Amino acid sequence: MACELNIDDLNAAERKKFDGYEIYKETKLANALFAKELSERLKDTNITVNVAGPRADKDGTVTENGRRGLLPVTMDSRFRQFLHGRAEEMEGKTGDFINRERKEQPWNETVLDVAKRQRLWATSEAWTRLPTQMALLRNELGEPLDTASSPSSGAKSGKSWWRLLW
Repeated sequence: MACELNIDDLNAAERKKFDGYEIYKETKLANALFAKELSERLKDTNITVNVAGPRADKDGTVTENGRRGLLPVTMDSRFRQFLHGRAEEMEGKTGDFINRERKEQPWNETVLDVAKRQRLWATSEAWTRLPTQMALLRNELGEPLDTASSPSSGAKSGKSWWRLLW
């Protein structure tokens, strides 16, 4: 079943019923959208961004790290996905989705939606106040403040969300 991400209600505050499995699927979709957008923004650098799907390791590493977390696990199995990302066949690849067999898979249509990715990115910038934090960092480093980035769009700040927590 396809999953849809409501960027206007990322905290699920407007939902009538909480469904943990739906929230889980939406967080995985948000992670994929964010990673794909990050890979696009960094494509002209030497930084690569790829996504390993849930249950990505055929030896059960993800399952062992979650549901069966108390069973002994070798260090090799814990880092297999990380090491695969450093493997020769991954050299220069970015923006890929890797399945449990370590094969590239096509992204679903939601992740390929550039407008949706950019909207999530803008929301993340607003919630984290990234432009303000970057300006402070540049100031501390002695760089000119006029190079600070601004949010990609008119996404609302996460202030009201923060107030709900307290």
